[in-house]
Amino acid sequence: MYRRDKGLSMMACPDALMEQERRVLEILAGTVSYEITEDGALILNGTDGRKIMARQ
Repeated sequence: MYRRDKGLSMMACPDALMEQERRVLEILAGTVSYEITEDGALILNGTDGRKIMARQ
């Protein structure tokens, strides 16, 4: 279960991974729209213009 004040990880990771997780969760918390591209990628659009792209 995700809590904004705690994050998702149940164990400590290297600092770079913890920072990556923090940035992804920030974008997810503010996601306002999504799109699926012609090649099947999912793009989540954040309120601040940042995006996350996921491909299979």
